[in-house]
Amino acid sequence: MQRTNISMADRTTNRAKTARDAGLWAAIQAADQAAIKYEGEWGIGRLERIVPPELAAKFAIARHQLDEAIMAVDIELAGQKAMAMARGWEALDKAAEAGYYSSEYRFVGGLLGAQVELGSWRRRHVWQASGV
Repeated sequence: MQRTNISMADRTTNRAKTARDAGLWAAIQAADQAAIKYEGEWGIGRLERIVPPELAAKFAIARHQLDEAIMAVDIELAGQKAMAMARGWEALDKAAEAGYYSSEYRFVGGLLGAQVELGSWRRRHVWQASGV
Protein backbone atom coordinates (compact mmCIF):
# COMPACT_ATOMS: atom_id res chain seq x y z
CA MET A 1 0.00 0.00 0.00
CA GLN A 2 1.38 3.38 -0.97
CA ARG A 3 1.35 6.31 1.47
CA THR A 4 -0.22 9.52 0.32
CA ASN A 5 1.62 12.76 0.94
CA ILE A 6 -0.57 15.43 2.43
CA SER A 7 0.38 18.90 1.30
CA MET A 8 -1.89 20.89 3.60
CA ALA A 9 -1.71 21.03 7.37
CA ASP A 10 -3.35 18.12 9.14
CA ARG A 11 -5.21 19.71 12.10
CA THR A 12 -5.01 16.47 14.12
CA THR A 13 -1.25 15.93 14.08
CA ASN A 14 -0.02 19.36 13.02
CA ARG A 15 -2.14 22.09 14.55
CA ALA A 16 -0.22 24.90 12.90
CA LYS A 17 -1.07 26.24 9.47
CA THR A 18 1.77 28.78 9.48
CA ALA A 19 5.25 29.04 10.97
CA ARG A 20 3.93 31.70 13.33
CA ASP A 21 1.24 29.29 14.59
CA ALA A 22 3.87 26.58 15.03
CA GLY A 23 6.02 28.94 17.10
CA LEU A 24 3.08 29.88 19.29
CA TRP A 25 2.09 26.25 19.79
CA ALA A 26 5.66 25.35 20.77
CA ALA A 27 5.85 28.31 23.17
CA ILE A 28 2.86 27.18 25.23
CA GLN A 29 3.88 23.54 25.60
CA ALA A 30 5.39 24.03 29.09
CA ALA A 31 2.05 25.22 30.46
CA ASP A 32 0.14 22.57 28.54
CA GLN A 33 2.30 19.72 29.84
CA ALA A 34 2.09 21.02 33.43
CA ALA A 35 -1.70 21.25 33.17
CA ILE A 36 -1.93 17.69 31.85
CA LYS A 37 0.31 16.42 34.66
CA TYR A 38 -1.33 18.16 37.60
CA GLU A 39 -4.94 17.90 36.43
CA GLY A 40 -4.29 14.20 35.88
CA GLU A 41 -3.17 13.88 39.48
CA TRP A 42 -5.73 16.14 41.18
CA GLY A 43 -8.65 16.32 38.77
CA ILE A 44 -9.68 19.02 36.34
CA GLY A 45 -10.13 22.39 38.04
CA ARG A 46 -9.68 20.96 41.56
CA LEU A 47 -6.27 22.40 42.47
CA GLU A 48 -7.44 25.96 42.05
CA ARG A 49 -10.26 25.29 44.53
CA ILE A 50 -8.16 23.69 47.29
CA VAL A 51 -5.30 26.15 47.67
CA PRO A 52 -5.19 29.49 49.51
CA PRO A 53 -7.38 32.08 47.76
CA GLU A 54 -4.41 34.41 47.24
CA LEU A 55 -2.54 31.71 45.30
CA ALA A 56 -5.63 30.83 43.28
CA ALA A 57 -6.02 34.52 42.37
CA LYS A 58 -2.40 34.80 41.20
CA PHE A 59 -2.87 31.66 39.13
CA ALA A 60 -6.04 33.03 37.52
CA ILE A 61 -4.23 36.27 36.62
CA ALA A 62 -1.33 34.32 35.09
CA ARG A 63 -3.78 32.21 33.05
CA HIS A 64 -5.49 35.37 31.79
CA GLN A 65 -2.13 36.90 30.82
CA LEU A 66 -1.20 33.74 28.89
CA ASP A 67 -4.55 33.82 27.10
CA GLU A 68 -3.96 37.47 26.13
CA ALA A 69 -0.48 36.67 24.78
CA ILE A 70 -1.91 33.82 22.72
CA MET A 71 -4.71 36.01 21.33
CA ALA A 72 -2.12 38.67 20.40
CA VAL A 73 0.02 35.95 18.76
CA ASP A 74 3.03 37.25 20.70
CA ILE A 75 5.30 34.20 20.65
CA GLU A 76 7.96 35.55 23.00
CA LEU A 77 5.45 36.79 25.59
CA ALA A 78 3.41 33.58 25.31
CA GLY A 79 6.56 31.57 26.04
CA GLN A 80 7.29 33.69 29.12
CA LYS A 81 3.70 33.42 30.36
CA ALA A 82 3.63 29.67 29.67
CA MET A 83 6.73 29.20 31.85
CA ALA A 84 5.04 31.27 34.57
CA MET A 85 1.97 29.04 34.29
CA ALA A 86 4.12 25.91 34.60
CA ARG A 87 5.63 27.36 37.80
CA GLY A 88 2.11 28.23 38.93
CA TRP A 89 0.96 24.62 38.49
CA GLU A 90 3.93 23.51 40.63
CA ALA A 91 3.04 26.07 43.31
CA LEU A 92 -0.58 24.87 43.38
CA ASP A 93 0.59 21.29 43.74
CA LYS A 94 2.97 22.15 46.59
CA ALA A 95 0.28 24.10 48.44
CA ALA A 96 -2.19 21.22 48.08
CA GLU A 97 0.43 18.68 49.17
CA ALA A 98 1.21 20.83 52.22
CA GLY A 99 -2.24 19.96 53.48
CA TYR A 100 -3.88 23.33 53.21
CA TYR A 101 -7.17 21.65 52.35
CA SER A 102 -8.98 19.04 54.42
CA SER A 103 -12.48 17.69 54.65
CA GLU A 104 -14.20 15.27 56.95
CA TYR A 105 -17.51 13.44 56.51
CA ARG A 106 -19.39 11.59 59.24
CA PHE A 107 -22.66 9.71 59.35
CA VAL A 108 -24.23 9.82 62.83
CA GLY A 109 -27.80 9.05 63.85
CA GLY A 110 -29.30 9.33 60.37
CA LEU A 111 -27.47 12.56 59.59
CA LEU A 112 -24.50 13.09 57.32
CA GLY A 113 -22.19 15.86 58.47
CA ALA A 114 -19.29 17.42 56.66
CA GLN A 115 -16.66 19.81 57.89
CA VAL A 116 -14.49 21.43 55.28
CA GLU A 117 -11.45 23.47 56.25
CA LEU A 118 -9.65 25.75 53.86
CA GLY A 119 -6.88 27.41 55.83
CA SER A 120 -8.61 29.54 58.45
CA TRP A 121 -11.99 29.22 56.68
CA ARG A 122 -14.34 26.51 57.96
CA ARG A 123 -17.74 25.41 56.86
CA ARG A 124 -20.00 22.73 58.30
CA HIS A 125 -22.93 21.10 56.54
CA VAL A 126 -25.47 18.61 57.85
CA TRP A 127 -27.90 16.66 55.68
CA GLN A 128 -30.63 14.20 56.57
CA ALA A 129 -29.98 10.75 55.14
CA SER A 130 -33.07 11.00 52.92
CA GLY A 131 -31.66 14.15 51.29
CA VAL A 132 -28.31 12.62 50.39
